[in-house]
Amino acid sequence: MSSFFCQASPSGVARPFKCTPECEGVIAPQEGPGNNVKKIDWYEERKTKYSCKFWKWGRCTKYISEYYYRLECYPGWTQSYNSPNCDYAICDGKTDLTGACETIYQKKDCQITRTETICNSGGNCSSPDVCSNCKHGFYSDGPYCRICGTITHCKYTRCTTSSNQHCEWCEGEIFPMRYWRAYIRHLDKTKCQLDNTPTIEYNHCKFSDNGGHNILENYPNWKTTGHPTNWTNFVGYTKVSVVQTAKYVQPKVNITDHYVKNYSIGVIEERVTLSYYKGSTFNEKKTQTCSGMNRDKPVTSKQCTFTFAISTWSLTHNDRVVAEFSSTNGGYVIVANRDIKPHDSDKSTYYYSGKTLTRRFEYHWDLKNPSIVLIYPKYHPDLSFSWGGWSDDLAGLDHYEYDLYYLEANGVNDDAVLIDGRISVSKHRVPVTESSGSLRLTVAGMYSLHLVAFDKAGNYKLGRNLFLYDNQIEWEAYDIHSGLYSVFWRLYDSMTDVLHGHEDVIAQGHATNLTHCEDKYSQYPRGANCYCTPFHGCFHRHFQIKPEIKEHGGLIANRDSGTHEYDYFIEITVTSIANLTTVLTRKITIDVSPPHSGAVHDGLQGNPEIDYQQGMDLNAYWDQFFDRESGVFFYQYIVNTSCADKTDFVLDDSSVPGVKEVVVKDSIITGGLVKHPDTFSYYILGPDRIRRLIPNPTADCIAKATALHGIDLFPLMRNGNGSIVEVDGNIFCSNSSSSPNVIGLTLFKSSLLEMSWEPLDIPAKVFEYEVGFSSTAGSTAPDIMAFESTKQHAHVRVMHTNIPDGTQFFIIIKTISKSNVEGLMTLGPCFMDTTPPEIVGGSGIFTVQMSGEYLVTSWPGAAVSDSEELFTLDYQFAIGHSAYGTDVQGFQPLRPGSTCTLTQPPSCTAVNVSDLDWYLHGHHTYYVSIKVTNTAGQAAIQSSGPYIHDVQLPAEGVVLDIETQDISTHIPFKDIQDIDFQTATNSMAALWSGFAHPHLDVTYRISIGTTMGGSDVLSMKDVGTSLVHKETGLSLSPYQKYYFTVTAVTSAGNVSKSSDGITIVTENDVLSGVSIFDGEPCNMKSKLIPVAYNL
Repeated sequence: MSSFFCQASPSGVARPFKCTPECEGVIAPQEGPGNNVKKIDWYEERKTKYSCKFWKWGRCTKYISEYYYRLECYPGWTQSYNSPNCDYAICDGKTDLTGACETIYQKKDCQITRTETICNSGGNCSSPDVCSNCKHGFYSDGPYCRICGTITHCKYTRCTTSSNQHCEWCEGEIFPMRYWRAYIRHLDKTKCQLDNTPTIEYNHCKFSDNGGHNILENYPNWKTTGHPTNWTNFVGYTKVSVVQTAKYVQPKVNITDHYVKNYSIGVIEERVTLSYYKGSTFNEKKTQTCSGMNRDKPVTSKQCTFTFAISTWSLTHNDRVVAEFSSTNGGYVIVANRDIKPHDSDKSTYYYSGKTLTRRFEYHWDLKNPSIVLIYPKYHPDLSFSWGGWSDDLAGLDHYEYDLYYLEANGVNDDAVLIDGRISVSKHRVPVTESSGSLRLTVAGMYSLHLVAFDKAGNYKLGRNLFLYDNQIEWEAYDIHSGLYSVFWRLYDSMTDVLHGHEDVIAQGHATNLTHCEDKYSQYPRGANCYCTPFHGCFHRHFQIKPEIKEHGGLIANRDSGTHEYDYFIEITVTSIANLTTVLTRKITIDVSPPHSGAVHDGLQGNPEIDYQQGMDLNAYWDQFFDRESGVFFYQYIVNTSCADKTDFVLDDSSVPGVKEVVVKDSIITGGLVKHPDTFSYYILGPDRIRRLIPNPTADCIAKATALHGIDLFPLMRNGNGSIVEVDGNIFCSNSSSSPNVIGLTLFKSSLLEMSWEPLDIPAKVFEYEVGFSSTAGSTAPDIMAFESTKQHAHVRVMHTNIPDGTQFFIIIKTISKSNVEGLMTLGPCFMDTTPPEIVGGSGIFTVQMSGEYLVTSWPGAAVSDSEELFTLDYQFAIGHSAYGTDVQGFQPLRPGSTCTLTQPPSCTAVNVSDLDWYLHGHHTYYVSIKVTNTAGQAAIQSSGPYIHDVQLPAEGVVLDIETQDISTHIPFKDIQDIDFQTATNSMAALWSGFAHPHLDVTYRISIGTTMGGSDVLSMKDVGTSLVHKETGLSLSPYQKYYFTVTAVTSAGNVSKSSDGITIVTENDVLSGVSIFDGEPCNMKSKLIPVAYNL
C-alpha cells in the first residue's frame, strides 16, 4: 500500500485512508466523524498476484475491492496538526491560532480606560466569519472586531454596533465624582459637551427715510425659529436702525475644593449683518459688531444699537435685504492641572468654544401690482358675486377688499355722466382664501362694485363691475286733458286668480305750474317728467313703485316671492279726472334656470353622424337646445380636444400663457440643491431633471442651495395619488452639493426628441403649442428649426438629425391662448452628445505603484478628452484581479493621497489599501480601471496593465569584512572569516549573503562610512548582482573604524545592512603610553579552582 494513504497530512488538508492493518498508529481525524468533520468514502479495485496451480508454481491474477475514505473539515473550519476534530473556525482566512478577529489600532485611535490603553481589539472566531468576545470598546462586525465610534471629548466608548456607541469616560475626568471632571456625560451618554446657547432677547430692525415718515420694521420680540418676511413697496429708505439685546447667565457654582479655580462665561459677541440682494444675486453686505465684550471679558447681558446708511442702495422690484442677528457665548476657565500637581499649584487658562444663536429677518420689495383675470358677478336682489385668477408673483396676495358705490350724475342735461358716489354704500375686507362675496341691496339704481387685491407689500390693483339693480316697477301714465284721478295696481296668478298684492298710488299732481312740478319731483330717480292740464294743474308722468309687504295694500305676506317657471300678471288701472279708465296687463315669467342642453353632431346637417374624416375642415351642427321660460338668446362654440367648461368661453383675457414641468426624455443634467428665488422653497434636483421637495431645509440647504430662475420648468416627483414627494432635509442637505447657476441639458439620442409639459392655468386656456430650436434664448424666430405645431397636444416628438454633436441650442416652446395672447418659454442651453469620452494610449499610459500605504495610479491628464463635452467629466476608479475587473473594489470617485493631488483635469488617484473592500495579497496581479463619464452619461473605461503587488522586502542578510589581497580567488562555498583589522589604507572588501526575495530580482548598492549606514567615505554605488566587492582608491585613516554597508534593492523596496566594522592599523607602529607587564597582577587574589578527573 502506498505510503500516501497512511501519512497524516497538514492541518486542514483532506487526505484519504484505506482500512488496512498497515495504517494502524497513524494519527488522523477522528472517524465517526469528529466535530465539524465530514466523511467521504468510496471503493476501488486493485489487481494482485498470488501463487496457484500445481505446487503453487504458477502466478495468477485476481481483483480485490478495497474500501477508501477521507475526512474533511466543513467549510469555514480547520484543525490543528494532530487534532482529530476541526475545532477552529476561520474568520477572514485566520483562526484563533493565527490572530483571527484581532485588529491592532494606531495609538491615536485606541480606547483609553481609567486603567489601561487598549489598542488590540481581541476577540475569538466562534464560528465561520463570526467574531465574539471582543474587548470592551470594540464590537463584533462579522469576521472582525472593530473599534466603537468616536464621541467628541470622550476617551473611552462602548458599543454593540457601529452606531450605538456611548461614552464611559470623558476627557478631563480624574475621578468620577463632582469637581474632578471637566465634562459631564449626557443622560443617554452620547455626548460629552457644554451645550448651552445664548438668548437674543430683542432684535429690532427698522428701515426709515430721511424724515422718518415711512417706516418698515420687524416684530422685535421674535424668539422662535423661522425666516419671517416683511414686504414693502417703498424705495426711499435711507437708513436702517438696529437694536439688539443678548443675554447669557453663567451657572452659579460655589468654588471650594474644585479643580476649576475661576471662570467667567457670558456673551462675547453680538453682531448684525445686512445682506443686500438684487433679485437672487448677492450685491453687498454691511456688518457691525457690538463693542465692550470679548472672550476675556464676557458680559451677562448688553443692548447694542447700530445705524446703517443705505442711501447708496438702489432699491427696485424683487430686491431683498436679509438682516441677520447673531449672539455668541464663551469665556474662559482657570483650571488646576491635578494630573501634574495634586495641590492645585499648576494652573492653566482655557477658552470655551461657545455656541452661536442666529435669527434672520427678510425685507422684500414688491413694486408690481397684482394681476387680475376675472370677476364673475351674479345678478339677484341679494347680490352674490365671485372672482378668480388674481395673483402676485413675488410677495403674494395678502387680502381683498370690495366696495359698493352708487353711481351719481355729474353734470346736467347732455353733459351729465355717471360717476362713483363720494361715499361707498358698503365696504368689506376678506382674507385671500375667499373668492366670493355677497351684498344686500335695498335701493334700486346703477351701482359700481370695486374689488381691490392687495399684496403683502401694500401694492394693489382694482377691478370694477357696473350693474343695474332694479327691484321696482316703472311705467308712465298721463292724461293731458284732465289729468289723473287715481292709479291702481294688482299682482296676481292668472291660473288660480290668487292675489299677491295690490295698492292705490297717488296720482302725482297738485302742482300749480310747471316750475312747481319740476321742483317737486326733481329728486325722483329719473328726474322730473311733468306736464300741465288746462284746468287741473300739472302732473308727473313717471310712476315708480317698490312693492312692500303691508297689512293694508302692497304685497301680501307669504306671497311676496314667485316660483320658478311660473307666470304672473301685473295689472295697472289708471282713471282720469274725467272718469275715463285705461287698464294695462303685463305677464311676468320667473326663470332662474339655464337653457336645456341639446345635442352637437359631427358632420353636415342632414347627413349621418361621422366619427372619422380625411379632410381638414370640421363641420358640426346642433339642435334641441331650448329654454322654456325665456328662450335662447345666442350661441357660442369652441373646437377643442376635450370638453369645455364655462371659463373656456371667456373672450377678454390678457394673461400670458406658458408651460411648466417640462419632461425631456433621454436627457441628463448636473443637479444639486436648488431653491425657488421667490417662494424660497427648497428642492433636490436629480440628473433626470426631476425635483423633490425638501420641506425641512437645514442650515446646509440654506447655505448651499442655488436660487434657480425657471425652476418651475423642472418636473416635480409625485406619488401615485398626485401628492408631491418629500425628502428629509437632515439627510439630503448635508450629503448634497449646490447645483450650477446655469443648468445645461444634454441629449444623448441623435435623432428623436420627446417632450411633454403641463400648461399654466389661465382663464382663456391654451389654444395651441409650437416648438422650435434656436441658437439664441427667447428667440421669436428660431433659426435651427422653425416653429412647428404640436396639433394642440401638450407633448411632441421632433426629429433633429441636423443638429451636430457639441452644438449649443435652445428649445423654444410657444404657447398661444384662446384670446390670441402668445407666451415663449426657453429651455436650455441644450447640447447634443452621442459619443463617449476618449482615452488615448491604452493600458500603457497608466503607472501603478505603491507609495507608503497608498496604491497610486497616474496617467497623463491630456490622454482623456471629449470634444463635445462643455462641462466637467466625471472620473471613477476600480480595482480587480483581471483587466476591467471590479471584484476587489467597485467604481468610486477619485481620491487624493500620498503623492497624488487631484487637479482638473485629474491625472492620478490614490487609495489606502486598508480601505479597500478586499485586501491586496502579496505577489498577486491586479488591474486598476479608470471610468470617465460625460454629462450625457456616455462612459469610457480603460484598464491599466498588470500590477504585481509585491510589498515584501528582501531578507536582511549578513555583511562580512574580508581581506583585500585577492578576492578573485573567492569561492562561493568557501568559509570566509570576518576580519576586524587590516593594514591597507587604500582599499576595502566585503562579502555578503542572505539578501533573498522569493519573487523578485535583487540588485545591490554599497557605501562606506565611519558610521553604520554612513556614506561619508564612499557614496552609494551600484554593483549589480555581485555578492562580493573590493573598493580601491580610498584614503583611510589609521586607527579609524570603517563600515561597509550593502543595500539590497527590489521593486518592492530596499533593505540595508552594515558590517560590524573594520579598523585600520599600521604594522610595526610604536604606540605611546602603553605598559606591558609579565606575571600576575599585583592586585589579584589567589584562587583555587577545583578540578575533578574521572579515571
